[in-house]
Amino acid sequence: MAKDPIWWAGPICGLGNRMMALAAARACADGRPIRFTWSNDESCPGAYSDIFTSSPIFAPGEAPPPGAAVIHTGWEPYGIFETFKEALGLDISRAEFSRRLLAALDTSPFLGAHVSAAQAWRVAEDAAAPLIGVHVRRTDRTEQHRRQFRDFLLRRSGLVREIPVLLSAFYGLAPNAWICSYENAMLTTAIRRFGEGKSSYAYAVFADDEAEARNVEKATVRRAPKALKRKGPDREPLPQLQRLRRTSLSCAMADLLCLAQCDAIAQSNRASTFSLVAAIIGRKPILTPKTLYPFWLKLEEDLGAAPNAAPISL
Repeated sequence: MAKDPIWWAGPICGLGNRMMALAAARACADGRPIRFTWSNDESCPGAYSDIFTSSPIFAPGEAPPPGAAVIHTGWEPYGIFETFKEALGLDISRAEFSRRLLAALDTSPFLGAHVSAAQAWRVAEDAAAPLIGVHVRRTDRTEQHRRQFRDFLLRRSGLVREIPVLLSAFYGLAPNAWICSYENAMLTTAIRRFGEGKSSYAYAVFADDEAEARNVEKATVRRAPKALKRKGPDREPLPQLQRLRRTSLSCAMADLLCLAQCDAIAQSNRASTFSLVAAIIGRKPILTPKTLYPFWLKLEEDLGAAPNAAPISL
C-alpha cells in the first residue's frame, strides 16, 4: 500500500545550503514521498525545476492534510535530521544518517542538461591539464560575518564558529579592502602551490561579481604568473558589486557543477557551503583552510574521512 506523503517546510537560503537541506530530507524519507515548499527569492532566484528533476516521491508541492507535516525553518542537515526523527519516529543513528546524507548528495537529481554542459566545459578546457576551480563569494558573505561578530560583541548571540575566532574578528572589524587583500592572497597562494611541480596548470574563477573576479585574476598575475586563466562556462553577464547575489539559479548550478569537475577547489571563504557541496559531489580536495562548519565535522567523524574524500559508494 502506498505510503502517505510527508509535507516538509522546505529548504532555505542559498543554493549550497538548499542542496544540503534537500539531501537531508531525502536521507530521512525512508521511502515515503515528500512534498515541500520551494521559495524563489533573492538568496536563490529560480524555480526547483530550473535545476532539478521532480519525481513521484520528491517534489515541490502543496501541503497534504494536517498531521503529516515536518516543520523545520533551518538548513543545517543535522537539525533537519533531529526534526524528522522526532516527527516521524525514525529509528536510525546519526552515523547512518550521515551515510545516507552523502549518498543523497551523490544522487542529487540534477537536470541532465546541466550535468552534460559541465562535463563538456571540462573537456573543452583540456581535461588532461590540471585545473583548479576558484570560488569567490565575497560581498554578501562578508556582510554576514560582520553582522555575526557585531551581534557577538553586543552580546546578542554567541560567536558563530564557522571560522576561527581571530578570523571572525578580522571579518567583523577590518575594512573591506583588507578583507579582499587577505582573501586574494590566500587564493593565489593556493593556485601557486597547486602548480608546484607541474609543467602546466590552469585555474578558472567562479564568482557572482565581475569586479571581484577580475581582482582575483589581477592578484594571480602578480603572485602566480605561470598560471593559465581558463574561462568559466558561458553565462549571462555578471553583476557589479551587488550586496546580494543576482545571477540566475541556472547559472549558479552551472558554476557548482563546473567546480565539481575541476581537479581541486580554492574558496575565498571557508564558510561557503556552495564550494563545500561542489567538493563533496566531485570528491575534490579543497586547497584553502579547513572549514569549521559543524555539519562538515560531524560527517567527517561519522564517515571516518572528510566528506570530499569519502568513498563514492557507501
